[in-house]
Amino acid sequence: MPQPRSVPVALLEWRGREINLLTGSSGLPPPDVAARAAREFRFGRATDLSVLIADPFDLLRNKLSVNRPKDQPHIAILRRFLDEEAVSGLTRETDPRARISAAERLLEVLGVQTLEEDLARRLVPLAMAAADFRFLAHRVPPQLLRELTDRAPDDIRGAVERIAALRTRET
Repeated sequence: MPQPRSVPVALLEWRGREINLLTGSSGLPPPDVAARAAREFRFGRATDLSVLIADPFDLLRNKLSVNRPKDQPHIAILRRFLDEEAVSGLTRETDPRARISAAERLLEVLGVQTLEEDLARRLVPLAMAAADFRFLAHRVPPQLLRELTDRAPDDIRGAVERIAALRTRET
């Protein structure tokens, strides 16, 4: 029997397991906004049952906002997943905005200006479009600016060098 909780939760049972559907919490957008950003999850191939799952960026924002000790493993998993989304964006997307959108959202959710070094090291070799190089020039740790500049095509290298010079002066 489910116990009362301090957050709004809807309870479902699926294949003998209780599924808790968080319907509101600190860091999550209002339900109508969350539904627009949600991702569809299908329950297997043999069923038409699907549910909307909170956008992982919203879920990470929620976990960071609540920041309980029991949330730390979930935060780590979400971070790894969203790092992979950032890598996937630069790997698979063709639209310049779509290529960098996951990395931009991750920075926004984390409330930081600079990518973590491990993720930045994975993204730098994937830069191809001018927008990729400009975005990364503003967001990689300073120690990666030279590598990024060296990789930049001739037509964008000057812009990347100017951004790197400005960032170097700021630190």
